[in-house]
Amino acid sequence: TLTIFHEDTLGDATSLAQVISEVLKEELLSLEFWDACAEKGVGVVLSSAASTFPHSYKPLTSICYSLAKNTASCERLVQFASSLSLFTAEIPKSVFNSTVVEADEDWLYTNPAPLALTPGGEFIAKPNTQCNLREKRTTTVVVQWLYDYSLFSYLDNELAFLSKWSGTTTDQHFCWRLVRLTEILRIVYKLTKHYPDVFEVLTKTVDLITAIITKLRTDTHSHVEFTAVALKLISVIPYKTGWTALYKINFLPRSDNSLAAWDGLYTEILNYYERPITSFPVSIALLKLL
Repeated sequence: TLTIFHEDTLGDATSLAQVISEVLKEELLSLEFWDACAEKGVGVVLSSAASTFPHSYKPLTSICYSLAKNTASCERLVQFASSLSLFTAEIPKSVFNSTVVEADEDWLYTNPAPLALTPGGEFIAKPNTQCNLREKRTTTVVVQWLYDYSLFSYLDNELAFLSKWSGTTTDQHFCWRLVRLTEILRIVYKLTKHYPDVFEVLTKTVDLITAIITKLRTDTHSHVEFTAVALKLISVIPYKTGWTALYKINFLPRSDNSLAAWDGLYTEILNYYERPITSFPVSIALLKLL
């Protein structure tokens, strides 16, 4: 049945991805997908979703989250996520126009340009990188580059960018990026839980995550959600690595006195966010570390 889905089945890609994600929640279907449908049907939709990432991230993250079901499926998903070849981003027209050096019927060729617009990051196009102008807007353009990268390298690049953020953590652009990274971390958590070998490509991720946690505190709901998902990921990586990372940033309580007297970032989240709204996502995630 998975082979009957096509991009034009239900309209736009986001709607189709949502339907497919619900279908793939059945564990046996995730195995059927890799065995028989990776090159057609749902597989074509997954490839299409990957081609619009990270500009349009929800189609890819929703399907990947549903596929991260068991060891076999997670292993195949890691292979897929490690070999992405198209990178789509929205950039100012002035930046794009200044980088195009040549054009032919199908592709444009650009000088080095920051794909993710993260100064100092690793996502820099090489000279004469091919790209495709996907959409023109009033002051920006949506561009798709031929660019080899992985979901994990993208995650680390964006985490590094936010860890060095000099503005406020309530800035709209910061929060939007944080929401996107939270969705990716949910996938990485499930992958690591079912397929621990993926930790080999997450060597920098934990330190970057904890650096962001120290910035966030309890400013917004999206901040607390990021912290909760980050703790879930830390709970499934090697025990010493996770606890050491949290100890370094003074996240864990260090007092033998009453809970009200505890110090640490967790206590701040508990007292100023979770208790007032009687919702405890970080506390529940922290229990997974025990």
